[in-house]
Amino acid sequence: MKLVAPTINLNGTAGEDLLREYGEAAQALKKAQRALEAATCNGRDFPNPAELRKAIDAKSLMVGDLQKMRSEVEDVAVELSDQLNARNARKRR
Repeated sequence: MKLVAPTINLNGTAGEDLLREYGEAAQALKKAQRALEAATCNGRDFPNPAELRKAIDAKSLMVGDLQKMRSEVEDVAVELSDQLNARNARKRR
């Protein structure tokens, strides 16, 4: 399921707050992704070679999942930024 961007409106959360929150979420996912990428997956820790392969494969899938989530959150942040820019342009007219 793809993350859906909220629509900034007068009755909802302030657009600037939404943009900040989604930006913070994207940064947290980026940090989690980097931490998982840096986590050791060493053959000495897995005496059974099949278990090492499973660990490497699972870690790779999880890193990919974090990247996908981060990308979707970043897409929402871009959409929110576009909405704020459009709203500000209308105000200047």
